Amino acid sequence: MHKKYFNKNETIGALNQRVQFWKPLYTQNEYGEPVKSYQAQDPVWANVDYKTTNSSEYVKDTRVTAQTNVQVFIRFNKEINNEWRVVHKGVECNIISVLPDQKRRYMLLECLMDEPNVEF
Repeated sequence: MHKKYFNKNETIGALNQRVQFWKPLYTQNEYGEPVKSYQAQDPVWANVDYKTTNSSEYVKDTRVTAQTNVQVFIRFNKEINNEWRVVHKGVECNIISVLPDQKRRYMLLECLMDEPNVEF
């Protein structure tokens, strides 16, 4: 975990990248079934770290798919949860876990980026 970010003497320079969150919206279609869509929220400052050491591959629907773990560090926001999505430089990620610090100043989002790698 990024302990250096929880320092009260932190400089704002650590949060030097812009990310956008997508908030889930639930509506019903004409048959009464729930439909999930996303609404873009205002961009926020963050620190984004792509963890290539924790990446893995798996076979899904006859193709090899790469999984890359992404850590996004932001200021605390009580609305964000693991149903939201985060976009950084056009890369979409699913939020897996939300880890706030003890004083609720900052939070670390552990995310998973899926992208196709090789087709058979």
